[in-house]
Amino acid sequence: MLEKNIQAHFNSNLAKATVHQLPFQYLFYENVFPLYFYNNLIDSLPKFPVYDPYAKGRPGGNEFPDRFIINLDENMKNIGDVWKIARNVIRNRSTQLTLLNKFKETVSLRINKGAILEPDSILIRDRTNYALNPHTDHPRRVVIMIIYLPKSDKNKHLGTSLYVPKNPSLTCNGLWHHPRSEFTRVFTAPYTPNSAIAFAKTNNSFHGVEAVPEGEERNLIHFFAKAPND
Repeated sequence: MLEKNIQAHFNSNLAKATVHQLPFQYLFYENVFPLYFYNNLIDSLPKFPVYDPYAKGRPGGNEFPDRFIINLDENMKNIGDVWKIARNVIRNRSTQLTLLNKFKETVSLRINKGAILEPDSILIRDRTNYALNPHTDHPRRVVIMIIYLPKSDKNKHLGTSLYVPKNPSLTCNGLWHHPRSEFTRVFTAPYTPNSAIAFAKTNNSFHGVEAVPEGEERNLIHFFAKAPND
């Protein structure tokens, strides 16, 4: 299980993914990790007690009592070598550069070429009733990648949804979540094994999550490349 081979696979398939232009620039693709490595990740998903409530260390987390996380940073809990490899691959500078290049026209409006951004990555488990209203993401986030970790494709409806505001002039800096009634859902990325959705944060990158039905859960990785604090 050579990390450099996993990194090469990860970057190659991300680089080849098609960027869609509407309702804003995004990509969805499959075969994110080599299959053997993905299967190892699924077999090594931490038991629920290892996760922290989202409210622990995340601003505004009290709004989401059904979301639980493990921060994939240098000080993360000891959850196995396979997750350390996944963390290293996701947070590698080459991953950041590949993502930025996919959305370079949008990203160039916010940051200078070659800018060093701060990586932020978390392993997430969403449980019954978790939902996320349309929003554009925190202003510091430049690119966002969400990697799905289901065991099968039986719950495709649990993916991230993209929305268009009914008021075409509506934009948002990312500090607010908006009522669903003010939006039309136009796409839901299928929550399928070893797949991912990614996009650049803009003032119209409205996305969210429909409510997780009773008895179902979502396992996923969030990766953000964030602009430095002023």
